[in-house]
Formats: sequence, structure tokens, C-alpha cells
Amino acid sequence: MTIEYSKQRLCDNIDYSLKEGNVKLGEIEIEAGKTQGYYSRIKRRNEKSEPSLKFLYILCRKVGIPMEMMIQSDNLDFTNGSKQINELLQKLIANTISRNIDWNVDKLRKTSSFLSRIRLTDEEMEAINSHPEEDLMGHVMSNATPNDYYHHSYTYGRDTKDCEDCFYAQVTNGLEVTVLKVINDKTKEEAIEMWIRSGGRWEIACNDKGEQFTSLLVKDLYKKINKYINDDTIHISSELKEALDSYLAE
Repeated sequence: MTIEYSKQRLCDNIDYSLKEGNVKLGEIEIEAGKTQGYYSRIKRRNEKSEPSLKFLYILCRKVGIPMEMMIQSDNLDFTNGSKQINELLQKLIANTISRNIDWNVDKLRKTSSFLSRIRLTDEEMEAINSHPEEDLMGHVMSNATPNDYYHHSYTYGRDTKDCEDCFYAQVTNGLEVTVLKVINDKTKEEAIEMWIRSGGRWEIACNDKGEQFTSLLVKDLYKKINKYINDDTIHISSELKEALDSYLAE
């Protein structure tokens, strides 16, 4: 769907970003090579000039919003919850690109297994975790009815079709992240979900069907993880590279 450009919408988003993004307009104008008061003159209703590309680029970079969102979004939102999730997504993307996160694909963690496991009761999870040598997970699942442990996703509920794209990473000692692709068994529509937990049970963080900026970040993270997983290039740490450079220079 093509969204018609609106200068008023763009200026509304710029104003909102300046207020909620905790950035100073004057600094952006200077960095963009503009005189003080540049944006105030541009936003006047009878002014035909548009904000420059460089001005928009610098603003978007500082507040962490894609330029496409700045121009097209009708409901730019920096609410505390979504802002925190967006910051987490951006950090995950950056650390995935720099290979500072070890994403894993485990056949035991395919989508149905993950989505079924998070629906277990606290008592069942405690029993499984306290007896790791026993196949209690298999026992619990074999004695459950389909309605009890059908792999419901957050996005499609019981209409979820299983797929293999389920990626897991322990980001810190206290934070784990799972990113998975789910498919609607009836419509074949796809969605990306991100689940997180910190010592407790898994909770849905976001998907790519909600707020526009968050949706773009979720999709981008999923693409970056796939690229990370399928990259056959041999990577070495910066410490090892420094040691090799020192040895080869001798």
C-alpha cells in the first residue's frame, strides 16, 4: 500500500521525536550545516521548502528511528514499554552484526517444542528442572491433550503451523531471547515473534504485527540472525587478530 506524503505528518513526527528522543534541535541543525531556527522556518504552513535529507538523517540516527518511519508513520510512539523493547531490539541487531551474540539453532527448540514448553505450569516446569536425568518433559507431553499443549503462538493462537525457524541466545547471565517464525495454518500468513525471560517464565516481548517501528526492527533482527546462522565465513576475535598481526609483523 502506497502512503501519500504529508509534510504536516512529517513535522508532527519530528516534533514528537525531538520531545521524546531527548535530543536538542540546535545541535541537529548545526550538524546538518543549517542556521539556527532552520526547522522552525521550514515547518511554517506557508513554507514550501521541505526538511533536508541530511537534517532528517541526523535526527533519525540520534533518536533511533528509520527514516521511512519518520516520514510515513501516523502514530509514532515512544511509550516507555515500546521504547525499552525497541532499544533491546536495536542492541540485539547491532550485537548480531558484530557477532557478539551466539545465536543457536537447536532441533529440540523447534517452534512447536518451544511454544508447548512455555505453556507448562510452574509445578510441571519445577519437576522437569529438578530431575534433568529423567524424561519428564516427554511424560508430561504424552499425557497432555491437544487442547492443553497445542503449540499456540502469540500471533495466531491455535492456528499456528510448526516451522523450524527458532533461534535462541543467552544475551547475558540473566537474560535469554528466543526469536521464531510462526505460520498461520489456515491463511499461510507468516509472523516473527520475540520472547524473553530473566530467571522466570518466557514472556512475549513483541512481534512484527504491532507498532510499525517495532515491526521493522523485529523483521530486521530475524534477517540478521539468519545471515549470522548461515554465514560460513571463519571469524576470529579481535584479541586473536591482534596476536596474529603482532606475530606476522616480526
